[in-house]
Order: sequence, then structure tokens, then C-alpha cells
Amino acid sequence: MEAPIEVRIAHSILRTTVQEQARAYLRSFGDAANGRRVLISTTGDLTPDQAARMVSDGTAVIILATIPRGDERRAYVAAGAHYVPMSPGESRWTDDLRDVLRRDGDAPL
Repeated sequence: MEAPIEVRIAHSILRTTVQEQARAYLRSFGDAANGRRVLISTTGDLTPDQAARMVSDGTAVIILATIPRGDERRAYVAAGAHYVPMSPGESRWTDDLRDVLRRDGDAPL
């Protein structure tokens, strides 16, 4: 069975942190994605066009933005992706990530 949450991030430390958050989410909430695939990536690892293709194929896409930009946010949101800003030295983004996963788990993605 394919993992319900895939993490596609080149930066190894960030990838590991996000994978740990995804595992914690799955332990807490089970397969709340209702069988849909969820991809977590970054602006540097997935373009808005790639995100749009994945969304059109039925994948819920969550983009972590290490340096949030308004035009970039609009492009990802227009592609159907969730855009989660990250702040250096703060862990608030992990709470935001869990909130997006939880919210999407409660409603069709």
C-alpha cells in the first residue's frame, strides 16, 4: 500500500523533520486523507505547474515556503495547492502543517 503522505524535499534535515510531522499526524489521526494521496513539498522542489498537474490527478499538495512571497503564494493557490509559510527559527510552521492536514482530513481534499 502506498503511503498516504509523501514528502518530496531535497534538503535532508527539512525532509526528516517533515516526515516526522507526517508520521505523528498519521499516528494521531489515522488515514484522515480518506484514501487520497497527500504530497508535501517546497517551492524549490515542486513548481506551481507540477503542483497543478498533481492536484488535477487527485493528489492534495501542501507547499512549504521557506521564503514566503505573495506572487508565489497566488500561483500555488491557483494551482490548487496549500501554501504554508515557514519562519526560520520558529516551529509555528509545523503547527500550520498539522492544521492543514487535520482540516483536509475532516473534509474532502
